[in-house]
Amino acid sequence: MSERTLQRRITVEGHSFRALPVAARRELCEQLPAKSEIGIDEIAFLLGYQDTTSFHRAFPNGEA
Repeated sequence: MSERTLQRRITVEGHSFRALPVAARRELCEQLPAKSEIGIDEIAFLLGYQDTTSFHRAFPNGEA
């Protein structure tokens, strides 16, 4: 699939390319704690945050 085709399809779905990683992180944040006994440090790492402080800034109330 060409880059332009992907951009068109994302736009048709009502999304932006920049919003997709944010949405994916949010969804994973909701699923990871419920599915395992993973600690907050590992969850932050798996979601691509540099450290738990960055993770807490993104999710200040512990909510995704």
